[in-house]
Amino acid sequence: MLTREVRTEIEIAAPPQAVWDVMAALDRWSEWNPIIAGVELRGPLREGTRGRLMLELPVGGRQSLAVRLCTVRPPHELVWEGGVRGVVKGRHGFRLEETSKGTRLHHYEAFSGVLAPALVRVMRGWLGQGYRRLNEGLRNHCEHGG
Repeated sequence: MLTREVRTEIEIAAPPQAVWDVMAALDRWSEWNPIIAGVELRGPLREGTRGRLMLELPVGGRQSLAVRLCTVRPPHELVWEGGVRGVVKGRHGFRLEETSKGTRLHHYEAFSGVLAPALVRVMRGWLGQGYRRLNEGLRNHCEHGG
């Protein structure tokens, strides 16, 4: 199966637990997140829970995406996946690494499926820019309270 990835990272002057606490408050993501306008889970923040993301896309505007939480390891990693089986699937993750200055956020998405190469080729610039904006929003919120 063909896979394409988009990766970004950023340094945040806050400990991993503080960053995790902001990320774990999914109902408040729209306060700092320019890409994900809302998150609704049908259960607790744990592996296997399903839900929906409301995304702000450059083409098509606001879109809803069904997701399933794959990895929930406080305060280290949060991963979900969603998409259309066999056509295109995204595995979106955040990994928090403690550093001497706080936290390094590794933010990535791996796309797979027959449309993954075309999707990433067309959207790579927007995805990278969008993920960097999300990272900066998270950093600003963690370091300055919004």
